[in-house]
Amino acid sequence: MSVATTATTHADALLRQARDASERGDPRRADQLYLQHFRHARTDVLALTEFAEFCLQTQRPRGAQYLLQRACRLAPVDADLRIQLGYAHLALQQFGLAKAQFAAAIAIAASDAQAHHGLGVSLLALKDFAAAAAAL
Repeated sequence: MSVATTATTHADALLRQARDASERGDPRRADQLYLQHFRHARTDVLALTEFAEFCLQTQRPRGAQYLLQRACRLAPVDADLRIQLGYAHLALQQFGLAKAQFAAAIAIAASDAQAHHGLGVSLLALKDFAAAAAAL
């Protein structure tokens, strides 16, 4: 078995363990395992997204924001990543940044209801009521 294969297998095992810890309701252990996995697989978009979702669930939007920004750089035309990043920005009350991410998601997937909803919420927070009504 090559060193690269061993590293990949180890990273996969860490991700499975992190998921299990999260499902068992052990956020502290899940966080440690997601972080260890992140150190081994910094370019795994799926893992970055899972870790970001975990961060949002555990009330850490800044961590989610960082992970999702990284994932968006790796997969710039993924509308779902843009939407998730938009929601992380909303959680941080960064309404202009959220608006930009939801607009980017709409440019990629014009009929995505979540993107339109997020854009509407962002525009409401920015007090652009006419544009919000059009987005929703």
